[in-house]
Amino acid sequence: MGCGISLRAMRWVNLYESAISPSILKVLKVLGLYERMWGSSGVVLAGHLVEPIEEALQRLKDNPDYFKNISYRMWSTHDDVVEFLENLRDACVAYPESGLRATQ
Repeated sequence: MGCGISLRAMRWVNLYESAISPSILKVLKVLGLYERMWGSSGVVLAGHLVEPIEEALQRLKDNPDYFKNISYRMWSTHDDVVEFLENLRDACVAYPESGLRATQ
């Protein structure tokens, strides 16, 4: 019996997609999520983001006044950041083995 090797192309299929305003990126940097999502040189598994996102959400909810003063513009609010992170967390829980690809 012989051995075999094959190469297969993987195709990106969007399981979840969201767009945020650039002003929210400053908040994500303070929360430590920017580097995890945009600064990675490789693919980040969604399941690895669940705990950091939950910690960030807790910080946002525990200190709303602090985060409201960071860098929101009229098209981005504290609630927008919370909603974005809750939706992203839910998608990461639903698809933990998927790879995250962040663009700017």
